[in-house]
Order: sequence, then structure tokens, then C-alpha cells
Amino acid sequence: MNEMKRLSTRKFILHILLTACLLSGIIITANTPARPLWATGGQVTDLAIYDDALAAAWENWSWDTTPNFANTTPVHTGSHSIAVTYAKANAGLSLRAPLPIDPAGFSAIEFWVYGGAGGSQLSFATQATDDDGLSTMVNVNAPAGAWTRFRVSLSALGNPTELARFNWQGAT
Repeated sequence: MNEMKRLSTRKFILHILLTACLLSGIIITANTPARPLWATGGQVTDLAIYDDALAAAWENWSWDTTPNFANTTPVHTGSHSIAVTYAKANAGLSLRAPLPIDPAGFSAIEFWVYGGAGGSQLSFATQATDDDGLSTMVNVNAPAGAWTRFRVSLSALGNPTELARFNWQGAT
């Protein structure tokens, strides 16, 4: 549990630059009361995946992209964001948890996206394991030049039984 940071009232941002699109603050939002994240872990509240840097032990499993995890502009909150350049259609930013997360006690995944020129269209989905297919995909459309908050409920993702990877794919 030491690898994971806890959140209370502070919101964090994950930024993605999609030739001018940024995604900010990834948070897995906890239900109340909180439940253990792993059987041996303590009680959790919200779980931060990115807070000016990728959380400890999380890995970049992106494909056909060039991510910059220390981007300095634009930034929604904090001093860094993740800027991602997508090399081709259906390329993806993929963040992998150190261990699969039990979603019991969580209700949603929250993040911010900054729309690039012409706006930014992404598809968001999770995976239970590295070899599993994607959950139900959710469209994420951010208007140009503005930060937009997205809160994707676990039910919109098909009520996954585990969360191991978080994927943002270019929608073109």
C-alpha cells in the first residue's frame, strides 16, 4: 500500500497531449465507507495514479505513442502533466497497475482532458489482466482549448471485476 498515494480532498490531474490534447489527474473514486484495496492492505479512499509523476510501481504500457510524463504546459493542477503524441490511429496511452485492483469499494475513474486544436476524441477502457480484452469503451470528447473533467462510472465500463490497465485510445 506504500506504493499508492491516498487522496482526501485534493484532486490530481493526468495530462495527455494528443497533438495538443492533455489528460489530467487519474483518480479511482472510492465509495463510502472505504474497503481494502488488497487483502493485505489498509483502508483506502481515492487512489491516485498520477500526481506530477506516475505513482510508484505503475508502468507505462502504451503503444504507438510517445508519452512525456513530465510535461510542463499546459498543466491543470500541479506542475506536470502527461503529454502524449499518438503516432497513428488507435494508438493508446496505457497505464498498468503494479497488482490488479479490486474495484469493490470504488465507483468511478476520474480524469481531466485538455482538448487540442479541433477538440480531442478518445476512447477510454480498462483491462482486468494484460491478456484480457477491453472493458466497455467510453467515448471521451474534449472541446478545443479547454479542460474537461471526466468521471467514468465502473458500471459504464461494464462493472469490471479487476482493474489492471487503464487505456486511452485515439478514436480515429
